[in-house]
Amino acid sequence: MLPKFDLTDPKASLSLLEDVTTNVTQIQDSILEAVLSRNAHTEYLKGFLNGQVDKQSFKKNVPIVTYEDIKPYINRIANGEASDLICDRPISLLVMRCLQNDPPFFLNLCRITKIISKLCICKIWRDIDKFID
Repeated sequence: MLPKFDLTDPKASLSLLEDVTTNVTQIQDSILEAVLSRNAHTEYLKGFLNGQVDKQSFKKNVPIVTYEDIKPYINRIANGEASDLICDRPISLLVMRCLQNDPPFFLNLCRITKIISKLCICKIWRDIDKFID
């Protein structure tokens, strides 16, 4: 996974950015392996991987899905079942998103966190930009 670094240190941020953009495949493979290892016991992945957690098994056996494909699992969690149906970590919050012409659907806290992280990254980029100039 990614090393720890001080978000307020522009040099450390720039160094991390250089590292993750130089070693993309290695980092992605490492993250995929960690995610698969943590989630191999979930009901969803057990159905595809049968305990295997390597990249090739994942690519071969786990299909690309849409929200509609996983909606039954999301609904089960929303109705009180444990989140280990699809995730090794507890999902403590599901937020329903409704758009004007689209049916409502749930976003979990992890997705909301990603959105917040992207906003923070924008802030970091502005800080790095000041450091470079």
